[in-house]
Amino acid sequence: MNTKDKQNLNLTNSGSGKFARDYDKEPLVLRDYSGFPLILHYLIILIFWITASEFCISCLDDFESGILDFDNTTQTIIKFGFAIVVFLIFNCFNIINSKKKYTYFYNSKVAYYDQNFKETSSEDIIFNNDTTFKAIWFLDMIFSSIFGKVFLVSFFIISFIKGAFGISLICVLLLIFILLFAEFLEIIVFLVIYRYENKSFKNFWKIFPKFQINLEYIEEIHWYDYRWENQGLYSIHIFSFNEENYNKVRDYIFTVFNIDINKNLSK
Repeated sequence: MNTKDKQNLNLTNSGSGKFARDYDKEPLVLRDYSGFPLILHYLIILIFWITASEFCISCLDDFESGILDFDNTTQTIIKFGFAIVVFLIFNCFNIINSKKKYTYFYNSKVAYYDQNFKETSSEDIIFNNDTTFKAIWFLDMIFSSIFGKVFLVSFFIISFIKGAFGISLICVLLLIFILLFAEFLEIIVFLVIYRYENKSFKNFWKIFPKFQINLEYIEEIHWYDYRWENQGLYSIHIFSFNEENYNKVRDYIFTVFNIDINKNLSK
């Protein structure tokens, strides 16, 4: 099979019934966006959220103390705005133009290919009671990860103990706004990528929370030298930044795992 054939392999379901596709013979082929550009995307949004939240708390503390420099604060906000514009442009360009690589999804394994469609590695899919599907997006990561919860709770505690009730309430509302604004930045980036891949904005909101779905499972690792067992969490990334691929991912997960991702991500 030549490179062009491989690139077009996933454009049609080649003649089988909707749920009758044999993925061992005709694997689902998706572009793999995992790697540095996407890691940088989440890292920059996280840095913005933490920095902006700390700035908000500091400004309200200075305001209550009567030492807030409004001119300096305005200049800082303008710099934040400029940095956000640069971030959005850079982030969209960086993800869209990242080195292309692909994932082939079979019934019981996945194989990873480079930009020349040369297989680089593969791994078995483990599906048991400990296996879960999880949609990955910034706001969910903050609420579901210990790291995010620590920062979130810390910001709210600091906002309540540093001033009067009125100032504390304003601070909490601003912190909520900053968190939602950080998610808004992610939406803008994904909206641009979706428009680039899909050629339209149709059904963006239907697909947005599930652009990246991780198949996560726990596997036992035996450390015989120490005579104890450890468990490692492994993830298989499934990306679908356009409606056509999303529908194919839905068919794949329904066929192989009997889960309809339009309804939920649970077994």
